[in-house]
Order: sequence, then structure tokens, then C-alpha cells
Amino acid sequence: MAFEQTLNESSDIFQWIAARNGVEGAQGWAQLLKNRRKILDAGCGNGRVTALLRKFAPVDAMVTGIDLTASEIAKQNFEGVDNMRFFARNLREPIEGIGTFDFIYCQEVLHHTGDAKESFDNLVKLLDPNGEIAIYVYKQKAPIREYTDDFVREKIKGLSYEESMKACRQITELGKALHDLKVKIQIPQVDILGIEAGEYDLQRFIYHHFAKIFWNDEFKFEDNAVINYDWYHPQDCTRHTLDEVSTWFESNNLKIVQHCVDHYGITMRGLKS
Repeated sequence: MAFEQTLNESSDIFQWIAARNGVEGAQGWAQLLKNRRKILDAGCGNGRVTALLRKFAPVDAMVTGIDLTASEIAKQNFEGVDNMRFFARNLREPIEGIGTFDFIYCQEVLHHTGDAKESFDNLVKLLDPNGEIAIYVYKQKAPIREYTDDFVREKIKGLSYEESMKACRQITELGKALHDLKVKIQIPQVDILGIEAGEYDLQRFIYHHFAKIFWNDEFKFEDNAVINYDWYHPQDCTRHTLDEVSTWFESNNLKIVQHCVDHYGITMRGLKS
């Protein structure tokens, strides 16, 4: 489901990915990629965002995907599609044998590598002069949310997949129950808890500040449960600040051309001189 929603221009997922990258819809993606002929999706997973990049890149562009564990799945998903290739690579190690690129996309990946800065540096080495890199990493969230994330990860790290999914299904049921109430609440500023004043949907207020209890009506129940699992299960899951991420770009002589900080993470795009 997430694969299809990533390509659906009216879906929440498509619009969220576009907005955080400073892109307005399909035309914005086409404009961003119009002069890019060597595109890398680093940490491509099953290829859902690789498909997005392929859709809006020039027809003669070569789109490459790399992933430590899922490159073969992506390769199977695009079997027979021209100008696409996939490799198994570890971002923590020197990335060799795939060439260089004029556009590198690495989002929702670096924070799972064990050393986000080292992995970022390895990718920058693949960037051509005047090339662009676009990353997204988890940001440091409200303190109780951070505590809950680490608490749940610690609880499920030794469980089997099915036992972990059972726990995540219960979390998903809570998210759905809160969402279905459709309650709006006015919240005051609470600096010490990282809470900004404003009107919130009740489910999103708890989601942003206290616990990841994802729910989206566009997805089936099990798809929502898998999204919660995908958040809580990885043990390598670093969180970062805007200042920290900015120094990554500056130390690599990259000019920051766009950034976005939302409730969930930090998106930043930079050009290599």
C-alpha cells in the first residue's frame, strides 16, 4: 500500500515527501530533476521512492538504488524496466563500483545506519561537482515522546517478529481509537515538555508529544501496524538537531539550498560546489 501511495499525487504520503523537500506536486519534482541524469536512491528499500524518482526524472536518466538488505527485492520489483539498476551496499563502508551521481536522495535511512554522519560523508564522496544531495533524518522530539520510543524499542528488541507485531497491533488499535474520536483540543505552550501552543487533533497531539501511535485511514489496519513496527523495531535509530545536520553539510563544503523541520524530522538539500 505504501508503494502505491508514494506514487499517488493526491495521497498524504506523496504530499508529505514533496512538501518537506520544498517541491510543489508533480511539476515540482520534474523541475527538481530536469537536469539530473545520474540519480541515486541510497537506502532504497523495496524501491517505492526509487519509482517516484524514475517517474519524474528525464527519460534518459539512469536511476540507481542501493540497500544493505532489500536491493534484491527492489531489483525484482523493477525487472524489465529500462535505466534502473540496484546494488547491495552498506552506507557505513566506502561505496564503490557504482559510479558518481548528480542527484543523491537518502531519506528515512541515515538514522538507522549506526553513524549517520559517517554514512552521509560516504555518500557525499559519490556526488559530482554541482550535484545535489537531499536527506531526511529523525529529529529530537518532545522528551516524553523520546522516552516512550526508547522504552518500546527496549521492550520488543528480544521478541520474535510475531510477538513484536502483536504489541504494534495494540499500539495501532489505540491510534485508530483516538483518531476515530475526531476530537480537536486547544493546548497551551509547555516549554519544558516541548509542546507548542495551538489546536491539535487528539490522536496527533499524543502522536507528536507522547508516543508513536500511527494511524492513517488511507491504509488498511495491518499496513498501519507495519508502519508502527517499522518505527519501533530498529535498534539503531538516532535523532538529530537542525544545527547538527547543518554542520554535516558545511563540513563537506555543501551549500544548503533548502531545509524543512517538521514534527517528525529534518529534511535538507545541498549543492556541491
